[in-house]
Amino acid sequence: MKNYHLYLWIVALVGLMTSCSQDETDALPTATESNRVTLTASLPEDFAQIGTRALPSADGHQLRCILEVWTQDPRSPTLKQRIEQVGLTGDNVVFDFKIEEGTYDCLFWADFIATGATNENATIGGVTCTHYKDKFYTTNTDNGLKAVSLIESAYAGGFNTDARDAFFGHYELKKKAAAVENPSINALTRPFAKLTIKEKDATNYGYCSGLTATYEVPTTFNALDGKVGSTTAQVTCNSKSTESQTLFSDYIFTDASSTLGSIALTFTAAADKELLPVTIPAGIPLKRNYKTNATGSLISEKPAPTDGVKLTVTMNAGWTGTEEEIIPAKVGDYFYADGTWGTAINNISNPCIGIVFEVNADGRSGKIVSLDETKVTWATGETTYATTVTRANNVADGTANMAIIKALDDDYSDFPVFKWCADKTEGGLAWYLPAPHELQDLYAATCGLKIVDANPQDGEVVRWNISTVGGGNYMGNSGNYETQRTAFKEKIIAAGGTEFSLYFSSCEDSNTHAITVECYDMGVCGTSMKTDSYRKARAIAKFPKP
Repeated sequence: MKNYHLYLWIVALVGLMTSCSQDETDALPTATESNRVTLTASLPEDFAQIGTRALPSADGHQLRCILEVWTQDPRSPTLKQRIEQVGLTGDNVVFDFKIEEGTYDCLFWADFIATGATNENATIGGVTCTHYKDKFYTTNTDNGLKAVSLIESAYAGGFNTDARDAFFGHYELKKKAAAVENPSINALTRPFAKLTIKEKDATNYGYCSGLTATYEVPTTFNALDGKVGSTTAQVTCNSKSTESQTLFSDYIFTDASSTLGSIALTFTAAADKELLPVTIPAGIPLKRNYKTNATGSLISEKPAPTDGVKLTVTMNAGWTGTEEEIIPAKVGDYFYADGTWGTAINNISNPCIGIVFEVNADGRSGKIVSLDETKVTWATGETTYATTVTRANNVADGTANMAIIKALDDDYSDFPVFKWCADKTEGGLAWYLPAPHELQDLYAATCGLKIVDANPQDGEVVRWNISTVGGGNYMGNSGNYETQRTAFKEKIIAAGGTEFSLYFSSCEDSNTHAITVECYDMGVCGTSMKTDSYRKARAIAKFPKP
């Protein structure tokens, strides 16, 4: 798509009529008619045609603009008007009709369809109107622009082309007795992010003559609430882009922001080359009306790096901006005050505030453990809470236990260990006292292992009994576990932190006892009295910051 710098103005003059076809030959109304409404909506600058007042175009396609007017009945909204126009000239689009007093949702849609696309009478949402054949997006179901959907059969031909570009808008019209002239309407915006995948190495890019990229995308979009539907489809790109070092590009429906699942890539090469397949991990960020460029060393004749695919991701409004390098987090990374992570101790202006011990599939979220710890009681001895069941008994989620305690004591003043965690402010994160399973996850991570519920594979261990008191050898010193724990401890000490100990969890075991987990040697679970002052506690937090 060219970068256009003028505006497409869509003018909707709203009045009462019983079908889309009625009154189409009426003369344009004057602004003094009380039953007329003039709505003016604009598209962003990059969609208007450079140096002209003409509407945008794409090779082999023509611009189509749609207006729908819906009642706001909360139980059964009704479509009152649906008008489509193509073959537009000048710098605006005029919709002319009448409507009775009331409050309405006006939905706008602009996309490209085939040049010379046929039109036919159609009934959409109970309204008979002229409909031009859809090209990339289905717009003619009973829910109209509330359920725009991908035409999957056309998707294969929709990669690497800006003819897939489209815009939507929503304006709440409150029609009273007097005429309404040109109220302020936000500019229309894209319902998707444009994703472009690029190869960093120009030499390797030259080896590639073709590719196959397979991944899942949302299939529906609601122009009323700006949300994607729950259905997805697997799509496959079989065409390499002609742009320099670009593998492919796509327009993907998204909510205000989201992340993409994994992308499986295979490459075709010259006869004397063999290019290895690669999978881009899930987690590429998508943001509506932003262009996302993901650049990495994806094409290779050699085995993929052991530390995984690294991408440089650009997210820019208006298709322009600067790059930001995003490398997936790993267990053992230092976590810095600005919300980033890495393997080096940063300077004073961006200090390390914790160590990553859990990473989600997207590579950009997970959990960290604090560098420091405390030695205070679970509950204050002089209070009834020391001998009363609190129902803080979630073994997997410490935030749930924190919420239960807060409901009993809003400032945690009678629960010192909870208060210590809640009062932490490093990185602007929400620190909390971990549940037993989270402490087990922390301990396993220090051993280089991941906990599973059953059938452990290499690098995994089955979760152990949280009610065991004393004894046990859940990890022990066998294999490489001790070496891994020592390396993790050295990371903490290097960052100015304190090595691990025996910790209170946020989960109580009885009216007088709370569950503990030993995180320095064997991972043994046990219990301690809530008033024990010699037990310690460590805080954890989820990243990124909400």
